[in-house]
Amino acid sequence: MQNTQLSPKPLRERRRARTWQAIHAAASTLAATKGLRETTIEQIAEQAGVSTRTFFNYFATKEDAILGISTLELTDQMLEQDAQRGDNRLIVRLTHLLLTIVRAGFGGTDIEQIRQNINRYPELMNRVKVHNHHAENLLRDFLTRVDWERFTTAGYRGPFPLHPAEHAPEPNADQQQMIESMLHLASAILRQVRFGDQIDDVHLLDTQIRALADSYTTILTY
Repeated sequence: MQNTQLSPKPLRERRRARTWQAIHAAASTLAATKGLRETTIEQIAEQAGVSTRTFFNYFATKEDAILGISTLELTDQMLEQDAQRGDNRLIVRLTHLLLTIVRAGFGGTDIEQIRQNINRYPELMNRVKVHNHHAENLLRDFLTRVDWERFTTAGYRGPFPLHPAEHAPEPNADQQQMIESMLHLASAILRQVRFGDQIDDVHLLDTQIRALADSYTTILTY
């Protein structure tokens, strides 16, 4: 019988995850007991048992540590999952991809905990907006490397065909306008589906995204 158990994560990765969690937990606890303004990075690092230098290896600000915001990435695994969707509606694909990037950037932090922290300290919402903006920029940079002629010929199906990073031509004016329009539309759709909510039903989420994409498309064609 084939062993289907997942291989354990490397020790270094497990240690990094524990350190990230320790800093995040310390930041959340201190903010809840001392208040956001009175909580300092030095206090967070001391309670987590790390140096301030180590703190900055994991989080850019104390607000990020409280919220559990991690470095944003667009990974090969995310792109493989996107390609496997078998979808040819570009706006739907980009909306799901943007949502995946944003959520992964919260490092698995419980959505309800994030909401409680924002309700307690509304100023944290500014960091969430910055986080979402950085996610858009990450996706924008990726889309500028797409070979749009090949992708259009493929009917927007399958993996995104990419130009080599060192030889990627600048998108022409029409392609650049399309990229910007799609990103603005994907962001608008996510705001409407309240993507901060932990919607575990994948089909429900997809249905909401598609319905909103249809609505926006109809409005834009008037």
